[in-house]
Amino acid sequence: MDFMNFLVQQGIIIAAALYVVGIFLKKAPFMPDWLIPFILTVLGVAAAGFSMSGGFTVENILQGVFAAGAAVLTNQLQKQGSVQNVGDAFAAKAANNDITHTEDDGDSTDDDDREVS
Repeated sequence: MDFMNFLVQQGIIIAAALYVVGIFLKKAPFMPDWLIPFILTVLGVAAAGFSMSGGFTVENILQGVFAAGAAVLTNQLQKQGSVQNVGDAFAAKAANNDITHTEDDGDSTDDDDREVS
């Protein structure tokens, strides 16, 4: 199955445009990362509905969703492919999470500590 058969030529152009918009959204300080794929999907559907013949048909809506998916997938492939050493990336992420461990102070009651009457 050929992926290029799913996206028509206008869909590829929309995917490229969405990729660029996603880069700008990623750099915006007010934009949370989790929101970017949703925004790109809405923009992709809108762009496909307005730019393709027939308006907002099921096929055009799917083209917009496929274009947004292609843009997000391209970004993720680029990001994941640039990791040189997986161990270094994992260690850097763990350091950024700033995980602190607490010791047990003994105040909690476990099932084994209870007296049976």
